[in-house]
Parts: sequence; structure tokens; C-alpha cells
Amino acid sequence: MGLGVNLIRMLGLPDTAKCPKCGGTVATFFDDYDMDDGDPNPDDGVWRLDLDCAECEHTWIFSFTVRVIKFDDDGSGDGDDD
Repeated sequence: MGLGVNLIRMLGLPDTAKCPKCGGTVATFFDDYDMDDGDPNPDDGVWRLDLDCAECEHTWIFSFTVRVIKFDDDGSGDGDDD
């Protein structure tokens, strides 16, 4: 049993995706993503998550980057430079 995390809540990812092969709408299951499955974070800020279509059995990679806006060193502030 792996480490399941809620990437929908944590990173704002979608709960469904459109299959690039058949166009069907599939559940991403990003609300309980198994972090032990593959290499989801291969480089700094880069994420690559596996998706499978239940309709046509196509597998593809959902990829994105994460940017962090740094606040003050103590975590306070609003991220503005002034």
C-alpha cells in the first residue's frame, strides 16, 4: 500500500481529464494519488502523473510545473515585492 495524497486539494488539479485518444472524460483519481507509483516528481517543480482511460485503455502522462511564490522568510506577507 502506497502513500495516497489529495493532489486536487493540495495543487488544485482537476478531478477529470479528457482522453487524448478517444476524447472520453475520465476520473483522474488525483484525490488519492499513490505517490509510490512511478516517479511523479522527476525534477524540481516538474510533475508527471500517469492517467488511464477506462473507455479505450489508453495511457498517457498528465504533466505540469509548480511555481511557488515566496513570502517573507517567516511565511507572512502577501508575496508582493514592496
